[in-house]
Amino acid sequence: MIEGFEGITHQEFATLRDALPMIAALVGGADGNFDAKERYWAEKMANIYSFSKGESLDAFFKKVADHFSDRADAVYRHHQGLEERNKFLSEELAKLNDIFPKLRPMDAYKLYRSFLQFADEVAHASGGIFRMGSVDANEAKWAKLPMVKPVPKPIKPDPEA
Repeated sequence: MIEGFEGITHQEFATLRDALPMIAALVGGADGNFDAKERYWAEKMANIYSFSKGESLDAFFKKVADHFSDRADAVYRHHQGLEERNKFLSEELAKLNDIFPKLRPMDAYKLYRSFLQFADEVAHASGGIFRMGSVDANEAKWAKLPMVKPVPKPIKPDPEA
């Protein structure tokens, strides 16, 4: 198990690992079409996250980047109906609410913020000019990850205490 994730089960780790592919399929497919631009940008962002989120999370995001595209496509194709897929993905992502409290507070916060940032990136991936003005209402709704409770930034302990 990756350092910092020892307090969760293998199934919970798999849920965390698959959160980005699920977010990509949910947000990218919110308009009924998870297109090539959205897939490309989501995979690119997953790879960038594998070396840009700080030491404590880089190893985790390396696991996420492995086979990212295959997992995102599988999740998207598993449920062909838009409403059925959105319901399934929303329920799966809601499981994060029980997992985050088991992680170190700063790691949970960073993961939550990363997931939100990723969702926003996927929403902006297709259409518009230079990815500006390209988010439709369905993508915008899901990009806020309404099924995931916000994880507050931890208060740093006072070194003087």
